[in-house]
Amino acid sequence: MNSSTAMKYEDWTRYVGTYWIRKERWCKAWRDSEISGHHTNNYSEATVRIFKDLVLNRCKAYNAIALVDFTSSVLESYYTRRLREFSHSRNPTLKLLLANQVKRAGYVKSKDELKKCENDVYLVPSSKDPKLMYEVNAKLGKCTCLNGKFGRFCRHEAAVYNYYNECIQILQRN
Repeated sequence: MNSSTAMKYEDWTRYVGTYWIRKERWCKAWRDSEISGHHTNNYSEATVRIFKDLVLNRCKAYNAIALVDFTSSVLESYYTRRLREFSHSRNPTLKLLLANQVKRAGYVKSKDELKKCENDVYLVPSSKDPKLMYEVNAKLGKCTCLNGKFGRFCRHEAAVYNYYNECIQILQRN
């Protein structure tokens, strides 16, 4: 910002300065646990992809009335179909994920190895180093391990679910 090149472009320097003030919103170094590991806006990107691929069929020539019609009919039928698949257990992804993580949490042999700290917070030992404890917040569905920091459902959360029957956030959503 203090280079001779930056001094030539005052407007650009002011523009970058306004972004630097809001660095917590766009720079990973200043993000906290609220981001849950989503380095990009994955949800909006997936929604736009679904809308373009399934609703509009990648066609760009629609008038306003056709867009409203497609949005209300095609998108509604897509979400109805997806909800029916899930409710009829035709989408076993979460069941398989839970079974896999419970199997991986098998190194925790008894409930005594877990320590309950607060209402929904538990300490779970690491699989490699039993002295290292990870903090699992069952209410928020967060764990302090690497996978948990990025919002993934991990073996430590599965151990809490297995021994304390605490519903983790991912299990409550679906």
